[in-house]
Amino acid sequence: MTVSVLLFHGGCALMWLLSPKLEAHSRPHVVHWWSAVWTAVAAALWRLALAAFSRCLRSSSKRMIVSGLKPTGARHVFPCMDDPAMKATFDVIIEHPSDQIALTSSPSESTTTLSNGWIKETFYRTSKLSTHLLGFALFEGLTELERYSSRGQVVRVWSPFDPTSSPAAEVALNTTLDAISNIKDLLGLDYLLQKTDVLPVPGQIVPYDVYSGLLMVRDTLLFCDVDDSSIRDQLQCAMALNHAVAHYWFGISVTAAWWSDLWVTEALSTELAYESLACHFPELSMEPIQLVESVLPAFLYDGHSETRSLSSEAWTETMDGSQKIVMSGKGLTILKMVRSIVYDSSYMRAKKTILASYGTINTSQLWDTLSQATDSFVNVSLVMNNWVTNAGYPYVTLRQTVEDNGARRIYIIQEPFSYFLSSRSSLHWNIPVAYKTKDQSDARVLWLNDSVKNISDDSPQGEWVLGKVDSNGFYRVNYGPGNWKLLSDQLLTNHTVFDVSTRASLIDDAFNLARASRLLIPTAMDLTRYLDKEDDYVPWKAALRALHYLLTVMSKSRSYNSLKAYISNKVVVAMRRYKIQEDVIRRRLLHSELFEAACRYGDTNATKIATELFKKWRSRRQRYLGWTKDGFNIRREDVPLVFRSMADTLAGRELAWKFVFGNWRELQQRFADTPSIQEEILRAVSSGMTSGYELKQLRQLKELIDIPRLRRILERAEAQTDLHIKWLTENEKYVTDWLNESDV
Repeated sequence: MTVSVLLFHGGCALMWLLSPKLEAHSRPHVVHWWSAVWTAVAAALWRLALAAFSRCLRSSSKRMIVSGLKPTGARHVFPCMDDPAMKATFDVIIEHPSDQIALTSSPSESTTTLSNGWIKETFYRTSKLSTHLLGFALFEGLTELERYSSRGQVVRVWSPFDPTSSPAAEVALNTTLDAISNIKDLLGLDYLLQKTDVLPVPGQIVPYDVYSGLLMVRDTLLFCDVDDSSIRDQLQCAMALNHAVAHYWFGISVTAAWWSDLWVTEALSTELAYESLACHFPELSMEPIQLVESVLPAFLYDGHSETRSLSSEAWTETMDGSQKIVMSGKGLTILKMVRSIVYDSSYMRAKKTILASYGTINTSQLWDTLSQATDSFVNVSLVMNNWVTNAGYPYVTLRQTVEDNGARRIYIIQEPFSYFLSSRSSLHWNIPVAYKTKDQSDARVLWLNDSVKNISDDSPQGEWVLGKVDSNGFYRVNYGPGNWKLLSDQLLTNHTVFDVSTRASLIDDAFNLARASRLLIPTAMDLTRYLDKEDDYVPWKAALRALHYLLTVMSKSRSYNSLKAYISNKVVVAMRRYKIQEDVIRRRLLHSELFEAACRYGDTNATKIATELFKKWRSRRQRYLGWTKDGFNIRREDVPLVFRSMADTLAGRELAWKFVFGNWRELQQRFADTPSIQEEILRAVSSGMTSGYELKQLRQLKELIDIPRLRRILERAEAQTDLHIKWLTENEKYVTDWLNESDV
């Protein structure tokens, strides 16, 4: 297929030249014209237009347009069916003004200056690609930093500032090169793309978007350095780049056969990215990190009423951040369950078979390849398929009982989990329940494929039982009141008996079961008593996420200040054990998390230190004049950040909502060409509502909106607010009593 692109100066219109007939192995002439006004194709083809960089070399705004053909945008650009299994090579020609830079999925072959001063740029034919993986970018005002590999492959990072004025661009370049090298070594397979461009994209909803030869990363995520960026920012930057690179093997070389199979390549690339990240940060244990950064957020999103199965074809409707979180985190855990069944050697053999033998892959082929790697000893599809076809996930309840004959037994029961009672179903899963008791050194695995099973309880009476070990399984665990008490007492006595992932999962499960009215909130709060002794980032991250949500829901309660003081006290006591500049990465991660929480919850000493650090940062940044010449203007793509920051506090949340509710017409007009900004604004200000008056306002605003994606955000917020109101009615007294008993 031959594709030519013309961009009118000023970005007001696009023109595409396509061949009239698409034949295999032919090189057709370009004779068919198709033109489209900018606004008609913006939603499908171009994700961002006329993006103003605040970090630029000149004070004027810089323009950028980048393609966004996922999942079904390619049909609006050239004749195709958006079938990911149908691949073609592409010859691309882009004509553009001489002061603009054009990129696509293959290297530039030649340029010609036209009579009008424009540049006609011809690119090499691409390798075979699915239509949605063909990428384009046209921009001005970015400077490249590049490096060649020993095989002559070039990797370039484009930045809106002079790369010599800051190490941030070089850090991004080195991280990308390290990711390519690490994954090549892990798989024993080469990276075959002749060029890779890493592009900062302002306002991008998802952290990164991958096209063949073009890695588009959210600009606020791409650039960080060891002097000015927190270790958490460095970790997130490295994760985004490693994940983007991993998509070359699972996503481009091996593509999902259909959109319902997208979870396969997303999960495999996420797994590969974490393995590469472990090489980048050898001091960190990656399994706990992936639990708190990928898996627990997936639990959160997958527990809502509108959740869908991984195999749902509805993924083609939208491709937003929450859906990628579910596919990555849930898919990652499913692969971990599979790995525990077929063992590491068979699992790695299956992955290499997929890369060597498949150009596209579906879920059935994944299961078959894994089964064949065990010489068909394990029927993986039979065991695992309902994790992909069922929407949501289960929770397992372990109840210790004494029979009439005096025998002690443990009943293990599975039920679908949902935050909404009305949406609970009768689905079943095959669950590998890895359980252990206090006196056991190793876990036992029981496959729960019925609603309930029971086993003999041979543990000493009065000792705890644990229903999930090493966080292996995409399910939550509930217990009877007595066992929860034993677990919280164990945390107080010696929390290191449980590994960090188990501690994080216990806290996350308890608070989310309480949120779903499956557990009393004081039981969850009891698990936090030990936190001032906790010395690991992962349990603290899980705890602070859960407590911040509780504080948000309790924001209008009389117990709000007491709850805030309780959290702040736990944070400050733990934080005193660490310095601001810790040498060990694990401690730096923890201090960063605790310090942010201390500032959020009003600790005077922490806010004083933060103010001084900010002043020093500003004075150091004066030498980066190119980053700050736009004065006090707020970039369009940073507007959602303003609303998110405002909504992070009680007073700010109310002010931000009042502003959006009263000025929605103006905001809608201002961002009419950028629906993603409208989405982010609504998400930021519509969460955490807890009153009937706010619920009424949500419904009123929804009536003013006719864009389905925006209405869905408000419908979700409406359901959440209704849930918060009911939860507060039932649980506010319990929280107040617990805090009073704790002498807060």
